[in-house]
Amino acid sequence: MEVSLERINEDYLFEVSNANGHKVLLDNKSKTSGEVQGVSPMELLLMGVAGCSAIDIVAILNKQKIDPKVLK
Repeated sequence: MEVSLERINEDYLFEVSNANGHKVLLDNKSKTSGEVQGVSPMELLLMGVAGCSAIDIVAILNKQKIDPKVLK
């Protein structure tokens, strides 16, 4: 598994990408000026935990022949 991080501007905007070319913009949500253009690193971490949990839950439910549409 490999990711790369590139600084996009002189502010706090970064682009992180993986070996498959998928990209996510990271930004500082608490900055006092300028538009926030990406998720914060902490939000991205929470999204990753949610995604890992969702994949496990869907796998378990699929074995039980249950097809969930939304996980909250």
